[in-house]
Amino acid sequence: MYIPSQVLLGPLPLFNVLLIAAATLAFVLQERMKTPGRVQDLLWALILGGLMGDKGIYIATDPAYFVHNPSHLIFTPESRLGLWGAVAGAGLAVLYVLVYHRKRWALSDLDAIALTVSPALALWAMGFNWVGVATRIPLLTIATRHLNHFATYFLWAILMAVGSGVIWILHRSHALKPGQIAGVFLMTTAITTVLASLTAASRGNPFTSLQWFAVVLAVTGYRLMGK
Repeated sequence: MYIPSQVLLGPLPLFNVLLIAAATLAFVLQERMKTPGRVQDLLWALILGGLMGDKGIYIATDPAYFVHNPSHLIFTPESRLGLWGAVAGAGLAVLYVLVYHRKRWALSDLDAIALTVSPALALWAMGFNWVGVATRIPLLTIATRHLNHFATYFLWAILMAVGSGVIWILHRSHALKPGQIAGVFLMTTAITTVLASLTAASRGNPFTSLQWFAVVLAVTGYRLMGK
């Protein structure tokens, strides 16, 4: 069974290594595309805000422990606590950048974000734990002892990689107007998320809580496509 958080490359879990690789890929693509500084600020805000939120929520809930064990902040435990902290931190940091550059944003900036984030997200997704619930697709079932686990995130990573390829082809063809690349990215992300979750044989799969969010992404993407 493939559990990236338990696969170490030196001192770092594979999940963290792929996260660093994904961020590096996004920055390299932004440099090659010569994206505006405000777009690069947004990516920095996403990464640093998420990191500070993840670590900050652990410090806030148990400051005494981390004062005596500061090195444990490097490898904080995996839990929904850290996830919500990262989401909150990234959200606040991104909101700050959006407001700071509020008079300069253009639809082409959304395209640049989509083109750089989509391949990075697909790469990082390869490090998500490939453990979900039983699946309707036998070939995607990983049997471990008496448990059957479905590589839900693996399927999502593959679909995201395909979607990333599609938007890059559309970008190279110059077939879409400014903002529509971002619309395609949001719609493909929503579709791949729902497709991956629908392969589960029962409720409680990893994407259930994200399906409403996928609907929001799809509607937003559709509106951008119509501009």
